[in-house]
Amino acid sequence: PGGARFTGVPSAALAKDGRLMVFARATTGVTEYFYESGAGWTGPVRLGDRPVTSSPAVVAWPDGHLQVFARLADGTLGQATQLSTASTGGWSGWSSLAGHLAGPPRVALDGAGHPQVFALGPNGGLGVDAYANGAWQGWRALPGGNQYTGMPAVGMNEDGRLEVFARTTSGQVLHVWQDPGKLIQWGGPLTLFPSAAGDPEVFNAKGGRMEVFVQAPGGTVEHSWELQPVAGSGWAHPASLGGGSDGAPVPLWVGTESELFTRTPAGAIAWDHLVSVQAGWTGWSGIGGAF
Repeated sequence: PGGARFTGVPSAALAKDGRLMVFARATTGVTEYFYESGAGWTGPVRLGDRPVTSSPAVVAWPDGHLQVFARLADGTLGQATQLSTASTGGWSGWSSLAGHLAGPPRVALDGAGHPQVFALGPNGGLGVDAYANGAWQGWRALPGGNQYTGMPAVGMNEDGRLEVFARTTSGQVLHVWQDPGKLIQWGGPLTLFPSAAGDPEVFNAKGGRMEVFVQAPGGTVEHSWELQPVAGSGWAHPASLGGGSDGAPVPLWVGTESELFTRTPAGAIAWDHLVSVQAGWTGWSGIGGAF
């Protein structure tokens, strides 16, 4: 529902009552959401009156309530919180968590079950704000200096530590990770891809290891994966999955298998499928569409 009134990239999460909820930024700047209702969808429902200037990011807390983040008009990080765990429940208005964002935020739960929000600053540095001890801790710089661009990707290691992947202005993809037992200290950066044409995406493949995907300079898809599912460990040399990509690939975990989607240069969606780590990827198939 809603027609051609949205912009940017939508974000989705599963509500505690089992219904999928989708959040998107309208061209007016307000955030709106939809939720599953029987065989269809209800919405769009307006989420507060304050305009935002980025696509939203959403996370589900361990108790099931959702929290949405976006860049506000003044450049700070905004957050809105679900007041109950029901899809039809109310929401708080937008409030600012300070900071100075140059792009959309990314959010993930850390090993303690608390959200951490990552974003690019106007000077090209990566920053993080973490919720701990009942409060947000304030923005801190991540390692790597002021060389980043685009949108970071966030994954979790088998040992519970978060790891962040981001592209630099020179085209490299670097990664940084939480130090053991010190959730507010980060190691890195190390180079994962020497050259990439788009932002990275990450997910946890079979065996608990993380796997990262990027659009290569020639338009194909490349990936690399942890040799051991531990933060800061070694990674495989980037390998090509072929195909044709025009943006960040989107990996998903579906049941017991891994799926990978990307927008092709022609605007359609292509799909690849990992049956098992040993067997590898099956190759690309088109599923059509125009995006």
